[in-house]
Amino acid sequence: MENRLPLRISLGLLLAVLIAYFPVLHADFVNYDDSQYVYFNDHVKTGLTRENFLWAWTSFEAANWHPLTWMSHQLDCQLFGLQPHAHHFVNLAWHLANTVALFLVLRRMTGEDWRPALVAALFGLHPLHVESVAWVSERKDVTSTFFALLTLGLYTLYAARPSLGRYLAVGASFALGLLCKPMLVTWPFVLLLMDYWPLQRIPTGRPTRFVAAGWGRLMWEKLPLLALSVASSFVTMRAQVGAMKASEHLSLGFRLANAVVSYASYLRKMVWPMDLAAFYRHQGTRLPLTPVIVSAAVLGVLSLGVLLGHRRRPALLVGWLWYLGTLVPVIGLVQVGVQSMADRYTYIPLIGIFLALAWSIPALPKRRLVVSLAGSGILMVCGVLTFRQAQYWRSSEELWARAVQVAENPVSYCFYARALYGKALELYTEADELQRKGRKAEAERLAAQAKDRMAAAEQQCRRALDMEPSFSLASAQLEEYLVFRNDLEGALPVLSQAVALDPQSAGLHNRLGRLLAYLGQIEEACREFREACRLDSGSGARHFDLGTALALLGDCQEAQREWEQGRRQEPGFPEDMRKFVESFLENSYRRRHCPAAAVFHAQELCWSSSPPQADFYQLLAQAYADAGQPLAAYLAAQRALALAEANGQVDLLPILRQRLHSYEPPALQYGARAAVVALTAPALPCHPGAIEAVVIYKTLLATPKR
Repeated sequence: MENRLPLRISLGLLLAVLIAYFPVLHADFVNYDDSQYVYFNDHVKTGLTRENFLWAWTSFEAANWHPLTWMSHQLDCQLFGLQPHAHHFVNLAWHLANTVALFLVLRRMTGEDWRPALVAALFGLHPLHVESVAWVSERKDVTSTFFALLTLGLYTLYAARPSLGRYLAVGASFALGLLCKPMLVTWPFVLLLMDYWPLQRIPTGRPTRFVAAGWGRLMWEKLPLLALSVASSFVTMRAQVGAMKASEHLSLGFRLANAVVSYASYLRKMVWPMDLAAFYRHQGTRLPLTPVIVSAAVLGVLSLGVLLGHRRRPALLVGWLWYLGTLVPVIGLVQVGVQSMADRYTYIPLIGIFLALAWSIPALPKRRLVVSLAGSGILMVCGVLTFRQAQYWRSSEELWARAVQVAENPVSYCFYARALYGKALELYTEADELQRKGRKAEAERLAAQAKDRMAAAEQQCRRALDMEPSFSLASAQLEEYLVFRNDLEGALPVLSQAVALDPQSAGLHNRLGRLLAYLGQIEEACREFREACRLDSGSGARHFDLGTALALLGDCQEAQREWEQGRRQEPGFPEDMRKFVESFLENSYRRRHCPAAAVFHAQELCWSSSPPQADFYQLLAQAYADAGQPLAAYLAAQRALALAEANGQVDLLPILRQRLHSYEPPALQYGARAAVVALTAPALPCHPGAIEAVVIYKTLLATPKR
C-alpha cells in the first residue's frame, strides 16, 4: 500500500489542479502579447517549418531570446491551428506536469511524502500562479520551470553517484530551461542550496577548513552551469536593450526601493491573494517612504528569524534564500518595461517559501488530524480563489475590466479600451451577417452594443490621459477610435501630441502620415512616412505607405521604388492588405466609418500590386463609391473590367459589368471618357500607381470645356 501512496498523491494533485484551472479550457486569446506570440505572428502561426525554426533561434522578438518557447508555440499551431482552447490546454498540461514533478523531486530528495505533497499542492493551486498558466504568452514560465525541476531531479541522481554522464545530463536540462526563459540564470545557486539541504553534501561537525574546502569543491562544480547562465544573460541583455529604454528615467535608488517593496508585496499576496491584476505599473519615479521602511523591516525580521532557526530547521534558510535568489532576475534592479511587479514572477520563487513552510510544521503524531484539516482548508481556499482568478482570463474584456478595478493605471485603461474596441468590431461583423440575412432588428441591437463599446473604449483612453497626460499609448489609441468614427480633424491634434511625446516611434510617425493622407494633406503625409522609414527601414508596410503618398503627388518612379522595396521586405503585404480592405468594405456598418481610410488603403493595394489585379480595382471602386466619389468609382470599375478582360477572367466579367453600370454618373463629361481611354490603354506612361490622382486629373485639365 505504501508503494502506491506516491501514485495516489500524484493523481490527487492532478485532479485538484485540473478542477481549479478548468475555466482556462474555455478561454480565448487575450490582447496582452498573445498577438505577438501567436495569432498575428507569421513565424508562429504557420507552424514548425524550416524557416520558422531558423527564425526561432535567431529572433529577438518580444525583447527576449527563448527559441524553445517559440518552437513550443509553433508546434501548437502546427497541431491545433489557432484554436485558443488547445493552446490553453497545453499550458495547463505543462503546469500539471510541473506540479507532479515538484512532488516527485522533493520526495526523492527528502524521502518524505506529505511535506513534498503540501509544497506541490500549494504550488499547483495558489492563485498567484494563475497568470503563468492562464496566459498563453507565458508558455515560457511553465516550460522553463519543467526543465528547472528536471534539472533538480537529475542533480539529485548525480549527487547520489557523481559521474560525467550524469553531470552532462544536468547541464543539458539546465540549458533547455534557459532556452525557454532566461529567468533560470540563478538556478546553479539553487543547486548549491540543495547541497546544503536536503542533499547534505556539506561536511558538518568537522574543522572549518574542511567545511570551506567542501563549499569550494561544490562551487567549482557549478562553474560550467554558471557559464551557461552568463552566456544566457549576455544574449538576453542584447535582446532587451529596446525594452530597457522605457525605464531609463528610473534611478538606481528608486529601483532598489521598488525591489524591497516588491519582495514584501509578493509575500503579502501569497498570504492574502486578493486583488490580483494583470498589470501593476510604477506610480511615478519616487516611492513613498513608509512602504519602503515597512517592507525593509518585514524582510529584516524574517531574515533574522531564519538565521536564528536555520540550525534546527535548515529548510527555513534554504527556502528563504531560494525565494530571494530566484527573484533577482525579475525584481527590477535591471528594469525591463514599465511594470513595478508581476504575479507571474512568483511562479518559481514561491516554491522556496512553500518549502520553508512545509518543513516548519513540527511532526506531531497526536495532532496530525488537526494539521491535516488546517492544510486541507488552506488548499481548498487556494483552489477556490484560483478558479475565480482563472475566470478573469477567459477574455480580454474580463481581464482588463478586473485590472482597472483593482489596480488602476493608464496601461490597464488602454488595454481595456483595446479589448472593448476589439469586441465592438466583432459585434459589427455579427450585425452585418444578421443584416444580410434580413434580421434587421437583431442587427441593429448588436450595432448599438458595438457603438456603446466604442464609446466606452474612447472613455477609457481619456481616463488614462487624465491620469497621465504624457502617456503616448493612450493618445495613439484615442486617435484610432476618433478615426473610426470619422472625426479626422479631432484625431489630428491627439496623434500629433503622441508623436511629440515619443518622436522616436516609427509606428506613430507612420500613423500620423496615414491620418494626414486621409485628410488629403499628402505632402505632410510624405514627410511623416519618410521619417517612419528612416526610424524603421526594415518595415515593408511603411515603404508601401510612402509609395502610395508619392504616387498621389505624381512621383511615379520614386513610388515604384518604394513599392519594390516594400515587396522585398514583406512579400505577403498585398494579400494582407486585400484582407483588410475587404473586411472593411464588406461590413455595411464599418463602411460608414472613415471612408477616407478605405480609399487610401485600397489605392495602396491597387497601385503597389504588380501585376495589377482586377479584383483589387473593384475594391477601390467600392471604396470610392462609399466615399462619395462616383466619377472615381466609375473609372476604377472600368479599370477592373479592362484588367479582367485582358487576363481572361471570364467569371468576373458579369459582376464587374453590373457594378460598372451602377457606378456610372448620369452624364459623363467628355474629359472623363477620355480618362477612361487612358485607363484602359494597354501601356501607361508609368506603373499603374496614381491612376486616379494623376492620369484622370491631368486628362480632365487638358480637356476643353464645353
